[in-house]
Amino acid sequence: MAYVSIPNDLSKIKTKLAFNLTSRQLVCFGCGAAVGIPAFLLTRSAIGNSGAMFLMLAVNAGMCADFAIHDTGGGNPHAHIMLTMRPIQQDGAWGAKQKKEYILDPQGKKIYDPKKRQYKCKAIPTTDWNEQTKAEEWRAAWAQLCNRALEQYGHNQRIDHRSYERQGIKQIPTVHLGVAASAMEKRGIRTERGDLNREIEVTNQK
Repeated sequence: MAYVSIPNDLSKIKTKLAFNLTSRQLVCFGCGAAVGIPAFLLTRSAIGNSGAMFLMLAVNAGMCADFAIHDTGGGNPHAHIMLTMRPIQQDGAWGAKQKKEYILDPQGKKIYDPKKRQYKCKAIPTTDWNEQTKAEEWRAAWAQLCNRALEQYGHNQRIDHRSYERQGIKQIPTVHLGVAASAMEKRGIRTERGDLNREIEVTNQK
């Protein structure tokens, strides 16, 4: 298995070049995700197992993962996960995010573009990590892990990664408040998004 040296403090990287990659290669170097964590997972110390199992889904696929848990006691524990979008080669070097494939005519010959003065080609991803189906797959896996822990610790609540529409539930989903609006609502200041959510909650109760 190949290993890559990564600085402990990524915030100290100020130059345009990092990890022996050019600025062009660094484009879409990684992707990020934020997942909600039920409070009991932190208070009951279950996040250690569930979090590790979730990361294994990405690591087993060949990705590098940077995992950080945020819990300030404000009732919104969550985790930030950074995943690499480039594969690692056997010698430990970062691989290409995509490869070039020439477009061929019906006779199997390359097609020349006189305007660009080069043969026509298309970019083919070297991995499937950036496909939308992966987000669905990982969200489903996270829901399964959370529900397993909920059951283990005697909770009746369950989470579902699917939308209300996909679940067949005739309810209007609330909108995400965001950091600023959430802080204002906690201080008793009404916000546009907060008012919208209150209207939605009233409508759903009818």
